[in-house]
Amino acid sequence: MQYGSCSVKSLVFTTLCLLLAQAGNAEDEGMENLSPLQWQNRILLVRSPKAAPDAEHQLRAAETAISERHLLWFLITAEGIRTNHAGTVSKQFTPNILERYFADQGTNVVLIGKDGGVKARARSLDLEAIFSLIDSMPMRREEMRRQAE
Repeated sequence: MQYGSCSVKSLVFTTLCLLLAQAGNAEDEGMENLSPLQWQNRILLVRSPKAAPDAEHQLRAAETAISERHLLWFLITAEGIRTNHAGTVSKQFTPNILERYFADQGTNVVLIGKDGGVKARARSLDLEAIFSLIDSMPMRREEMRRQAE
């Protein structure tokens, strides 16, 4: 069977080659920084040098409040990264984030607004303070106003 100047066999072969090439590069894919999330989400970065079951528990327990605020969180520990982000992150993501947002060793929590700007830095995770700060932001106030309509 022919479609234009391509046979079905060559079309299938080309498609399979493309799929295999993508699979071979899968480990290189993924988000390298936060720019793809700008204007979509607020970001909460939490750095913990050791496993942080308490921080992760707090974040997961506040799932509804976090979702309402369009907040994605990334918990960076010595064991790796945990997040509520559904996408994948590249191997370069953690080093890029640590270099850009955690140059100050006293900072363990960074809140980033939808505009990509740093809104707050803190030594420890305080979700109530973070929610209060987010709720005072003009963009969030407009979101709440629209939800109430």
